Amino acid sequence: SNWLYKVMACFDSFGRLTWVTTLMPNRWLYSNRIGAERIALVLSAVEVLRRAGWAVIRMEYEQLENASRYRDVLWVPDL
Repeated sequence: SNWLYKVMACFDSFGRLTWVTTLMPNRWLYSNRIGAERIALVLSAVEVLRRAGWAVIRMEYEQLENASRYRDVLWVPDL
């Protein structure tokens, strides 16, 4: 559905900007070590969810585009 792609685009934009919080002074977001660990946990979870969402969308697109054509790789580069 079209609304899901719009939600994922907004979440991706938000998720890509979470790294900015690592540039902020420590006192602005939290005052102790436990707060720092909580922020790190939340930022890590947002990044994992962002990447997982786009992986699902990419797999869905590949299935829709290539379901009947069975894209072949006829050339593999040398290592």
